[in-house]
Amino acid sequence: TLEHFGKRYSGQNISLRVNPGVGAGHHAHCITGGPRSKFGIYHNQLEQVQELAQRYNLRIIGIQSHIGTGIFAPEPMLEAMEMILALAERFTKLEFIDFGGGFGIPYRPEQQEMDVNALGQQMTERFEKFCKEYGRPLSMKLEPGRYLVGPAGFLLLSVTNRKQTPEYQFVGTDSGFHHLVRPTMYGSYHRIWNASRMEDELETVAVVGNVCETGDFFSVDQGNIQRELPKTVVGDCLVIADAGAYGFSMSSQYNSRPRPAEVLVQDGQARLIRRTEHYADLLRTAQELN
Repeated sequence: TLEHFGKRYSGQNISLRVNPGVGAGHHAHCITGGPRSKFGIYHNQLEQVQELAQRYNLRIIGIQSHIGTGIFAPEPMLEAMEMILALAERFTKLEFIDFGGGFGIPYRPEQQEMDVNALGQQMTERFEKFCKEYGRPLSMKLEPGRYLVGPAGFLLLSVTNRKQTPEYQFVGTDSGFHHLVRPTMYGSYHRIWNASRMEDELETVAVVGNVCETGDFFSVDQGNIQRELPKTVVGDCLVIADAGAYGFSMSSQYNSRPRPAEVLVQDGQARLIRRTEHYADLLRTAQELN
């Protein structure tokens, strides 16, 4: 890819995504560093990159790395930083180094948020030391991602039905994994509240969506599909927490289901920032066949 770019755009500034050989994350699908990751130029191939850059007069002004997402401990970030800084020494014209992100948020009640202030202090001190040795100041970049927006989003569902089987009490809703795919895709835990009756007696239920997949669960918890909630009735409003990251952006119109509206609550005021989709929207980009 770099050779094709160099042939067409000789003399340009470029930045590189480097795979430092280490990765971390909340799920195997989300680990973006290490030998099993498709991302970045592997660290032991940088000599070839330098040869290509010299051949096509490409100026390498930045290095970026991202080892994964959903990281709660500082050690993987600091380890990857050390590897990237060691690799950066061979590039003499850098303007910035981007250490990626992946800071986890506490989806589960017992999880502890990473101390990003302490991590930032450690990374800043190490980066300033590197810049002094490098001979000039560089920009340090980070990608906080879900850490900023994840806890700010909530998905509101209406209970549409209840169904009892020999093993489970199902609670059906007017949403599904086409709106929030993380529980189905990753087995991710999201807190669920019954906003209509917070203090009622608890019952064990499986909260499910309305699309034609058996795996369409919201109440996933490490292989368990059930959760304790205040007893629900049709019409109750359920709230799924921490849906502000990779919610709408990973949603779909699967089963010809429109996507919901998005409402921003700011300073106590609610305003619509994305309208509800209608069935006409499902065909909006389709072309007529002659």
